[in-house]
Amino acid sequence: MPSVAGKYVEGVWQEDNCALWRRWLDGYDEAIAALGNEKLTNLGRWFQQELPAQLQERIPTCIYADELQGIAAWKMHRGVWRERNRQLVAS
Repeated sequence: MPSVAGKYVEGVWQEDNCALWRRWLDGYDEAIAALGNEKLTNLGRWFQQELPAQLQERIPTCIYADELQGIAAWKMHRGVWRERNRQLVAS
């Protein structure tokens, strides 16, 4: 959830100010880096920048198993780690 001055913003989903949403989105990388988790920072950069570019270059557009595993790792590093989900994606 976006924060301002370190405090979570209530009612964020009702916010219709596009400039405010853009500011929150632009601050995403900095907020993730502030968590001090290098693995999450690297996965986030891969997910946000590198993966979309790779997918756009493919004809036909497809995703490979190792990329799906990377997406699962990114997602789980951002929230609750569920080892069973990682195993399911890997199988």
